Amino acid sequence: MKSEKSRTGGPVRSYFSELDRKVTMAVRHVHGSTRTRLAHAVTFLGSHAFLIPAAILASGVLLIAGWRSSARFLGFSMLVGSALSPLLKRRFRRGRPDLWTPLATEPTHSFPSGHATMGSIFFGALGIVFWREVPGAAARTGTVLFCSAMILLVALSRVYLGAHWLSDVLAGILLAAVWLALSAVLIGL
Repeated sequence: MKSEKSRTGGPVRSYFSELDRKVTMAVRHVHGSTRTRLAHAVTFLGSHAFLIPAAILASGVLLIAGWRSSARFLGFSMLVGSALSPLLKRRFRRGRPDLWTPLATEPTHSFPSGHATMGSIFFGALGIVFWREVPGAAARTGTVLFCSAMILLVALSRVYLGAHWLSDVLAGILLAAVWLALSAVLIGL
C-alpha cells in the first residue's frame, strides 16, 4: 500500500498546493472593476490573438533591420515554443482553480499556464534580442526591464482572473526561460 506522501506527491507538492490555495483566496479579496478590466487587457498580451501577429511583425522588423539571427531566434522560439505548454497540459491534466468563480475561463487544463509560457517566450526573446542588438546600456536596460515587467504582469493577470494557480504561471515562466536558453544555443545566438 502506498504511503500518504506518495499519494499526495510529497511535501513539495503539498507546500505548493497550500501556497496556491492561499494566494488564490488572497487575490479574490482584491478584485475590483478597474483592476479586472486592467487584468483582462494585460492577459490579452499573453494570448495567441496578440502574440501571433506581434511575433510575425517583430520578426519582420528584425529582418528589415538586418538582424537575421535575432529574427530566426524570435521566430523559432515562438513557433516551437507554442507546442510546449499544450503538450505538458495534456501530460499533467491539472484542474483550474475552483475556489471562487473565475473572471476568465479556459477550456484546457491548467498546468503550465499557456499565457505565462508564451508571453514569457515572446517578451523574453525581445529582451534578449534588444540586449544583443541595441547599443547603449540605458536602452538595453530599459528594454529588459520593460520586457520583464510584461512577463510578470501577464503571469499575475492569470492568477488575478482565477484562470491559473500561482504554480501554473511560475512553471510557465520557468519553461519559457529554459526554452529560450535552448533556442539561443540551437540558433547560435
